[in-house]
Amino acid sequence: MATQTHDASLRELVDLLEISAVGTAESMLVNHGRCPPPTMHLISALPDRPYVGYAVTRSHTPGADAADALAAMGDLPAAMHAARLVLTWEQQDLYTALELPQPAAPAVVVVDAGPGDHELRRHPFTLPVGPPPQPGDSTVTPDWGQSTREPDSPLPEPVAALLATWRAGGDPRRLRAVYQDMQHAGYTVRWVNTAS
Repeated sequence: MATQTHDASLRELVDLLEISAVGTAESMLVNHGRCPPPTMHLISALPDRPYVGYAVTRSHTPGADAADALAAMGDLPAAMHAARLVLTWEQQDLYTALELPQPAAPAVVVVDAGPGDHELRRHPFTLPVGPPPQPGDSTVTPDWGQSTREPDSPLPEPVAALLATWRAGGDPRRLRAVYQDMQHAGYTVRWVNTAS
């Protein structure tokens, strides 16, 4: 029974992270005309405090550097032995950064990844075409389409590499060094306050 309760809590947490990712993307589109960078949410096996924190990719140049910036994020959950990951990005931004052919439409993508599988949740949107906004007006307001859930959907190669690194595991004694290396390289890493 405790396992079922924990599983239900994890599903609820993933759903909340999905709602947050879509809301954050909409807010950034409306207020700044851009989407948030790829983000990785770290989830532990601890039933009372499953959400550990998040990491945001570093600045990068298009192509191989963008791919390296994303794939290297797998070192952090590997060292901390994270139980689950939730990855978020906007697909056209990511494909542009990776210099891949563009997908048909923009979408916020949320990947719920476990130790042996993943589910891709896609939230497509369109941006209205019209006159430029007046100073002080919103830049754009997205029109959201029908979301989909795609079990074990193919992933961009750097995302698959990130998951492979995490699933291979790492040395927990290196966690501090991995964290410091990421900070030094320009990643944003934030831990949740776990104080009682």
